[in-house]
Amino acid sequence: MDIGCGLGDIVRRVILPMLPPDYTKLVCVDASTVMLNEAQNELKSFRNIEFLEMDFEADLNESLTGSFDRIFSTLCFMYLADQRKAFENVFNLLAPGGDCFIMFLSTGIIFETFFQLAETPKWKEQLKHLREIYVFPYREDPDPERTLTNLLTSIGFKDVFVKKEDFFHLYPNVEKLTENIKTMLDFPNSMTNKEREELLEDQIKTAISFNVVEGCRDESKPLLRPRHETLTVYAKRP
Repeated sequence: MDIGCGLGDIVRRVILPMLPPDYTKLVCVDASTVMLNEAQNELKSFRNIEFLEMDFEADLNESLTGSFDRIFSTLCFMYLADQRKAFENVFNLLAPGGDCFIMFLSTGIIFETFFQLAETPKWKEQLKHLREIYVFPYREDPDPERTLTNLLTSIGFKDVFVKKEDFFHLYPNVEKLTENIKTMLDFPNSMTNKEREELLEDQIKTAISFNVVEGCRDESKPLLRPRHETLTVYAKRP
């Protein structure tokens, strides 16, 4: 199973090449019907793939429990508020001896442009619902490795491995930064088009202030934030 398959591009480029030639089934899961439709189109030439709409913070369909030898997830768990329920669902979906590999972000430059502006008087009201979508439950956690290890162990996983890594690299130019910011998910708000344009301008200024954009940076100073802060989780069901 791949949880949060999105457009299906990571399944095609990363997951499918790693599967054994005789795999019997891959189930692509997402909470969005739109994303599942896109993934179906992306993966239409591959065999033995099923698509399932699922809220991963809800109770499981009992017919799925114990059905999967391996579960993947990339860039999904940062949007889930109920981390215990989500990881309990992973545990219950796995067959005995099955394992999971889950990677997501604790934060990143383009997300920080939102988070930090949300704390300013200018944008506090308009961005007050931001974290309803951008949950990022480990952003403020001083030791997410320990938090996740304790959580997975308490659920019953064994061979738990959690690693946080910071990736420092530059945006090549302001245009690429702007393109990345524009791809971000929307959230509940009442902004006018003019306010959205002004927010984008402020996001770009905030990112530039982190000293991470080529052509705008002070080379005598360090990069002030990693471009991505990742959490990688591996665990096995006994």
